[in-house]
Amino acid sequence: MTMPLALPAADEKRVRSADRVSTLQQLVAAPVSRAAVGTLGALVFVLLVVPLAWPYAPHEQLDLATMSLRAPSLAHPLGTDAVARDVLARLLAGGRLSLAIGLASVALSTGLGTAWGMVAGLAGARTDALMMRVVDAGLATPRVLVLLVVLALRDHPSVPLLVGAIAATGWFPQARLVRGEVRRLRGADWIVAARALGVPWRRIAWRQLLPHIAGPVLVTAAIGVGQVIVLEAGLSWLGVGVQPPAASWGNIIRDGTDVLQAAPWISLAPGACLVLVVLCCSLLADGLRDALAGRDLPRA
Repeated sequence: MTMPLALPAADEKRVRSADRVSTLQQLVAAPVSRAAVGTLGALVFVLLVVPLAWPYAPHEQLDLATMSLRAPSLAHPLGTDAVARDVLARLLAGGRLSLAIGLASVALSTGLGTAWGMVAGLAGARTDALMMRVVDAGLATPRVLVLLVVLALRDHPSVPLLVGAIAATGWFPQARLVRGEVRRLRGADWIVAARALGVPWRRIAWRQLLPHIAGPVLVTAAIGVGQVIVLEAGLSWLGVGVQPPAASWGNIIRDGTDVLQAAPWISLAPGACLVLVVLCCSLLADGLRDALAGRDLPRA
């Protein structure tokens, strides 16, 4: 039997570069995925650029006697809240922070889960069983309850603590997914051939297995960003997430809860943004799944 040989380094880089370009082309070719990417791109552009020209700061308090709970107008397109702050300014600041928390948390949890699952998938039976029992215990623990307990122990939990807590409680599904993919692929002919040629497991994991499991990992991460943003909003609404005066979509919704009938615009705007971001993340994940399915990846 003829064993597949490793591609030269230059040829391997060209193949992977062409594969990435093809994946992006397939992603933007689908109308739904293109709409999701365009919407997320436009939202990020607005969150980053509009505050540079907006005359109001998110923490700036206007005249409390005359500007409290003002309805939307040309000067304040989303109105003002109960303490006379511009809702649009707070929505933009809260959006930047919520997206940053979502991206950072998912990046950390994805990296940790991928590393854990890769090691478990390549390890022996006893090590694999022990590592997966840790994952099972993490999956069996109520995530929201753990976050509430950890964050409530601090009077004013910081954003880094919030990111770390969300990441530390969210990597278990990713680890199980990666471990299953690695266990499925480690018996493939091209892996066996690479081992027969003397290729070490570390190189196989980094150069061959990781590109093959990247599809499911990226799809899960895309969905996870939307889920984490909603989770952070819920924690902030409960008062254990982002702390005032910092703005996040969750505590903006909480600020408008008590005056929902008199000033619905305070809660409706961040709520609509949450729905939009989660929907776009789900559609983007579907597009990534379709674009990454059946890729012709180089073998070892």
